Amino acid sequence: MANTTFTGNVRANGNGNRANYAGSMCMVAQFHVPATNAAAGTDAQVSANDTRTVQLPKGAIVDTIIFNGQAAAGGKIDIGFADLIDGVTFVDTDGFVDNGAADDAQEMILPSSATAGNDLGLTEMTHDVKIVAGQGAAAQAGTLTGTIFYHMVDDGKESA
Repeated sequence: MANTTFTGNVRANGNGNRANYAGSMCMVAQFHVPATNAAAGTDAQVSANDTRTVQLPKGAIVDTIIFNGQAAAGGKIDIGFADLIDGVTFVDTDGFVDNGAADDAQEMILPSSATAGNDLGLTEMTHDVKIVAGQGAAAQAGTLTGTIFYHMVDDGKESA
């Protein structure tokens, strides 16, 4: 079990006032792309040594992605998602990053970024999904490691 795993609800009503709106909590998932020149839609993995897929739950909304690519000069990367049902029901292989710089540049992709995909900050995952990545417009060999910041949809009401 991970160090930060718990089963209780996280609420931040502020000043102990339960009438205040309790917003969503930001969560973080690390990911690694072992080959930036792999075909678009290739599974990302947890780390260079941990080959498990990076999975996000139904209801997640990806807000920001930060990554550092080690591809050869001019390398571009697409980062998106594919559902865990069959990999074709709910898919957008460049939904979060569309032709981001994968070549030794630290990138922070916000919804307003030129290389932000159409789903970044907007689309609620309607299925459990895995993170996928692969070559963008210019394929160059290398690796890439990053962090995904996301939140879960929350109506702000106190749990029953």
